[in-house]
Amino acid sequence: MATSTASFGAGKRESHDSSAYYARRMTRSPEPGQIGEVRDPPANVLDQVFVQSSESMSQLPDNCVALMVTSPPYNVDKDYDEDTYGPARMMIWNKPVPRVTFSHKVHTMDAGLECDSCHDDLFEMEAGAVIEKGDFNMQSFADGSYCGACHDGDTAFGTNDGEKCAACHTAPDLIVFNKPVKAVIFDHKIHVDEMGFTCGDCHSDLFKMDIGDAEKNPDEFVMEALYKGKYCGACHDGEQAFASDTRCTTCHIGVLGFDRLVGHGEEKKKGGH
Repeated sequence: MATSTASFGAGKRESHDSSAYYARRMTRSPEPGQIGEVRDPPANVLDQVFVQSSESMSQLPDNCVALMVTSPPYNVDKDYDEDTYGPARMMIWNKPVPRVTFSHKVHTMDAGLECDSCHDDLFEMEAGAVIEKGDFNMQSFADGSYCGACHDGDTAFGTNDGEKCAACHTAPDLIVFNKPVKAVIFDHKIHVDEMGFTCGDCHSDLFKMDIGDAEKNPDEFVMEALYKGKYCGACHDGEQAFASDTRCTTCHIGVLGFDRLVGHGEEKKKGGH
């Protein structure tokens, strides 16, 4: 039986008419004369891999790319069917660690997995059931349970791949340390999005991936340790990044800065303190 492009695709391809799909256009091709002067790319971006969306390539000036190869938007103009592909809403786990996400769409509609690929052998089809088991952790993944059944480094990226942490784990934008002094800030966004670091650059050699872990050892998490190349001092040595004994207020915001950060500053002003 002949098929044609539909809102949910087609299960078979015998005598399939896909002309409607290929007739779709997401963008218009540039008209002659709109391209402008061709530029050479900066030397510092040559032979580099940028792990980011091509929707924003601020590193490259306009008109310096002669050929771009991308993956086509296979799902453009397709409706999302929750009965077929699972919940459209992103799942977010906050235990045993916060802000861990899972997308049914990425695994089913995009990657081609079926519901029974995971349910009920790996995960019970009941929200929150896996949390109650008490073994939903990285060690179980390494042993091949849960997500680790596929994310083993062969079938899909491994759960211990330090460059892929952010695929599931959403790091907090700002971390505030209050021990041994109050208050010192660290901005993930600056280091990851702007500087290009990956989670594995700091975790778990310099910092355990556990908020508050460094503060459990206030006698060790001190400036003297940074001067010796530990913690932030591994990079902030005056060569790779500004030395940890300079630009103090970049990280140290103090008590008043902390109050302003959490919104207590105005309250203290009204109270006369």
